[in-house]
Amino acid sequence: MTRSLITGSNGSVAYYLREWLERNPGAQIFGLSRPDCDLNNFEAVCARLEVSKPDVIYHCASDANVRESWIYPREVIENNVNGTVNLFEAIRAVGIRPVVQVCSTSEVYGSPWHWPIGEDWQLAPLNPYAVSKAAQDMLASIYEKAYGIPVVITRAFGYINPRRADLALISFARQIAEIEAGRRHVLKHGNLDTYRTFCDVRDIVKAYELAASLGEGVYNIGSSERISVEQCLAALCDMATVAIPREFDQALARPADVTNIVPDCTRFRQRTGWEPQISFKESLTWLLNYCRQEVQHGAMVKDALGEPAGA
Repeated sequence: MTRSLITGSNGSVAYYLREWLERNPGAQIFGLSRPDCDLNNFEAVCARLEVSKPDVIYHCASDANVRESWIYPREVIENNVNGTVNLFEAIRAVGIRPVVQVCSTSEVYGSPWHWPIGEDWQLAPLNPYAVSKAAQDMLASIYEKAYGIPVVITRAFGYINPRRADLALISFARQIAEIEAGRRHVLKHGNLDTYRTFCDVRDIVKAYELAASLGEGVYNIGSSERISVEQCLAALCDMATVAIPREFDQALARPADVTNIVPDCTRFRQRTGWEPQISFKESLTWLLNYCRQEVQHGAMVKDALGEPAGA
């Protein structure tokens, strides 16, 4: 029986990760999240590890909004880096030796000049959030080498997650749902001339469990199907029940953007046999229907933030 601890357990990815792990009868899953336990509170983290004694830690916790990292760079970097140091120091203090699966992001690669890119590509982050994630990667590697803590680093590329409001595709889907319901007249968007790959979050969390079972290594996780954000928006608009007027909003453009990033996931697929099972069209349909349900039930839908991808 595996004892699993998910940091950032009230987050959007953690929701689907817990749902996936709970399919195993007798699974013991513990959460670590604010306000009950802040990763920046070392004593609280130690206490949670003492109680849970996990075999596997899925380190999902991070301030992950790229746009907000430009507005609050100090806070994002301090939170993400300090929380990771506290986690590894607490592991040492408690005297346990779990596998730590660090949920990193393709953002650490920046904007490579060729594709697909493998795990050995240089880290060249282009925003404060990506800097904090690159620091998490490097810290985890240091603790693995210095103290023998088993570490698996997964770098997730673009994914579709209806619970994460700061990603571009859910912003588009929510605005479309509002236009269909007569609550909005125009869909606003930022830069659409960027290329990504998109995977369903439900496939991503399956990959996280497989990665943790490997016990070590750095792995890219994502789809190999390259598509522009413009094409994604067009596909969602084609699913709409009404015409969708569109308008570029300069306020949604990033100061620096990753324009073209496609993963080479050969290493992970060869070692686990993992392949995305949910088609892009199926995932977009799920996303749009989720947003329609939110609008129908009166959920508060905020203005678009327009982040294009990533963990």
